[in-house]
Amino acid sequence: MKATRSIAGLFAALALCFAALGVAAGSAEESTPPNVTTAGYSTLRDNWDPNEPALSPAAVQSGGFGQLFSVQVSGAIYSQPLVYDGTVVVTTERANAYGINAATGAIEWHRSFGTPVTAAEIDCGDLTPYLGSTSTPVIDPATGTIYMTTRLQEGGSLPQDGRWSLQALSATTGKELPGFPVKISGTPWNTPGVPFDPELQLQRPGLLLLGGVVYMAFGSDCDFPPYRGIVAGYNETTGAQTTMWSDEAGVGTGEDSQAGIWQSGGGLVSTGPNQIILTSGNGVSPQPARSADPPETLSESVIGLTVGSSGKLKAKQFFAPSNAPTLDANDEDLGSGGPIALPTEYFGTTAIPQLVVQVGKDGRVFLINANHMGGYRQGPGGTDEVLQTLGPFTGVWGHPAAYGGQGGWVYVMQSGGGGYLQALSYGLSGSGQPALSVAGQSAESFGYSSGSPLVTSNGTEAGSAVVWVLYVNGAPEEGNEGGHDAQLRAYGAMPVDGTLPLLWSATAGDGPQFAVPTAYDGRIYMGTRGGRLLVFGASSQAPVKAAPVNLGSVPVGQSATSTIEVKASSPVTITGPVTAQGDQGLAGPATATRSKTGTAVKGATAGPHVIPPSGERSLAAGVLTIGQPRRGTAIQAGTTLRVPVTFRPAHPGPVVEVAFLHTSAGLRTVTVSGYGTAPGLVTSARPLAFGNVRTRVGGKALTLTFSNSWSRPERITGYELPQGPYHVSGLPPAGTVLAPLQAVTVSVDFNPSRAGVYRALLRISTDHGSVSRPLSGAAQTGAGRLTPSSLHISFGAVPVGHSGTRVFTLSNTGNVPLTISRAIPPVGAFSTPLALPEGIVIEPGLSVRQTITFRPDATGAFIGRYHFNSNDGQGPVTVTFTGRGT
Repeated sequence: MKATRSIAGLFAALALCFAALGVAAGSAEESTPPNVTTAGYSTLRDNWDPNEPALSPAAVQSGGFGQLFSVQVSGAIYSQPLVYDGTVVVTTERANAYGINAATGAIEWHRSFGTPVTAAEIDCGDLTPYLGSTSTPVIDPATGTIYMTTRLQEGGSLPQDGRWSLQALSATTGKELPGFPVKISGTPWNTPGVPFDPELQLQRPGLLLLGGVVYMAFGSDCDFPPYRGIVAGYNETTGAQTTMWSDEAGVGTGEDSQAGIWQSGGGLVSTGPNQIILTSGNGVSPQPARSADPPETLSESVIGLTVGSSGKLKAKQFFAPSNAPTLDANDEDLGSGGPIALPTEYFGTTAIPQLVVQVGKDGRVFLINANHMGGYRQGPGGTDEVLQTLGPFTGVWGHPAAYGGQGGWVYVMQSGGGGYLQALSYGLSGSGQPALSVAGQSAESFGYSSGSPLVTSNGTEAGSAVVWVLYVNGAPEEGNEGGHDAQLRAYGAMPVDGTLPLLWSATAGDGPQFAVPTAYDGRIYMGTRGGRLLVFGASSQAPVKAAPVNLGSVPVGQSATSTIEVKASSPVTITGPVTAQGDQGLAGPATATRSKTGTAVKGATAGPHVIPPSGERSLAAGVLTIGQPRRGTAIQAGTTLRVPVTFRPAHPGPVVEVAFLHTSAGLRTVTVSGYGTAPGLVTSARPLAFGNVRTRVGGKALTLTFSNSWSRPERITGYELPQGPYHVSGLPPAGTVLAPLQAVTVSVDFNPSRAGVYRALLRISTDHGSVSRPLSGAAQTGAGRLTPSSLHISFGAVPVGHSGTRVFTLSNTGNVPLTISRAIPPVGAFSTPLALPEGIVIEPGLSVRQTITFRPDATGAFIGRYHFNSNDGQGPVTVTFTGRGT
């Protein structure tokens, strides 16, 4: 942990940081933007681009932001676009790669690799109709070489005729490198009798370039066995295979042991040399084991691999949830979500420097120590030994994103049908352990297969961050390429009254499943299923600069004044009043120094590291007052206009306001921040409402953050804890002294054993009074039950070229809600206009309808299947369709 600072020193340092960011913002606009060479922007996969001053909230809302152009290519784009020296690299399911000018959209080069495998050939409707290149490539920044995988037909049209290859080509010309492509084949070293079988293996996770080796991971097509989770590595120069490893090995395992690695496209993570982290799905559950002693079967696991001196991969540590067998049975695979590692500059402590966040289909958020993941059933009573578990919330098909500013944030897209974009703030528990706290979510819901979030910002400048995410309204189907209008949405990164504000949205064609946009040089790039690269940005930029202003710590009721300095690179005039929008938040997490043991010491004072986050309450009138320059005021090139600003906090907590400067050269924004102080504690504003929870299934965990909001130490004198099914953890002991701005995040678990409604109160007392937070939750006993109206539906005889339609229902005949964890529609002659979204919840006694169309293209018998699974515990359910073409 960094050295303790005084409150005056803290704000002096923050002022220097803000000033430095102001300079950086100016230089960023004039320098060459960094390349985007891998999925998620770095091997941490945190999907944070801090080099985007032109993508500020004000610029996005200025009215001049929108689609600039689009480029048509051949094949659906499921991969995240990459950028190298101003060339956007796009790969498609028609087994094509393109180099596209980032500024103009001109196609600079194009390469076709051959005939792709089709979904109809393998009878899998997850991705349709082609499966030529799905994962996000990786580019070597030193050589400009693109490494990507392709799945091509080789000598026939049967599943066994498909082959996987590693391609290597120039990002400048598209020319293939000597010695490539390389056919992907071989046998994992830990399963010597079970070779890699390309027939039903899907390569979905983004590629990783580490130590001169390209790593790729494999899962399944539609969970159709046989398959396993496999990682392969190839030397980037020679193409020679360096390793192949399987996550399911040992006695009793074989090629159908499953545990696929797919992560909804999220890339393999690396936190340092020779370190790889990934997450597996359904398969053979692990045996109870310590983190440092991974068993040979590793389904439903976050796995830490190490690269040995010979290049061999070996599992070094792991974590699997204590209910892994239930996740396996219900198809609630942990591996539907990809892990991300949090940047150590902004997250973690001296004792726990590297953190991993993992969320899967069951919606629990796991905060994991990357260097001691927790093993399987190593907690008290066979529970989980992780740093923190939150939820469950709605399920995730994708991966979170991180932002290091304003105390640290993690954003989770709940991509099951009807989920939300969720904001989690970072902080510490009372024992000094890293913790996340639910701070807010979007008001708008998202459909199944919506994408993972992307964060852009101008460094860690307060008020500069925007969260981008692709809304999709369900799983698109073959033949309906344009029937599923997607939206690109931009949200303010700081919640206001517990809600992430929607800044802007635009239609984005037919969005692919789990797609992630890319930011580069003030623009947003994203692909569509129809094969278009869409490009969004501002039509112009104003040549006006203003550095952020930090007004420091001010007691409630008092005031402080500073100056906004506005500079222009060419003559401009003020065309209107300075307007503003902002919020004054309740104090949130601040990183703090602890004792050497990592636990709070009675009577000790811990100092803050960064200002806590803002964004829990709308800014009251008079909190920030900006002096108004006269309309028509001229600013000559190279001169400065000084605008006074006064800060008078209305209540404790941080304040962030964005001021809008209206000039003849366009709109310019400047961030003004400060912190209101007062004796006592403040708590996070979101209520601790647990909703309905089933008994005896693990319960639900939420968090509460409380802070010392003023400039003097605050001593905790005692607690009033809730009783019954509530359990509070992470509280510092009575007598602990909180330093100025120090915050503590505590977890509250609601795990009822009997049905009923439970209300309670958590109270925290200090030298200056107390704060309290009510708790509420309801418990239900029972189970859901997924019941199709029929397991076999016959269409009879249908003439070739004509079609027949049937409807069936899926009902919940149980007494508690159930969640659909898997829904694989038929492909080929049988199709559905709108597939059932995974993650959808069916309430007791209700049903959903599914329409199936049979359109034969030849005479003879046809058969199709719709595969379902849910969390009702009964396992897979299949509805079979038959028909005859005449």
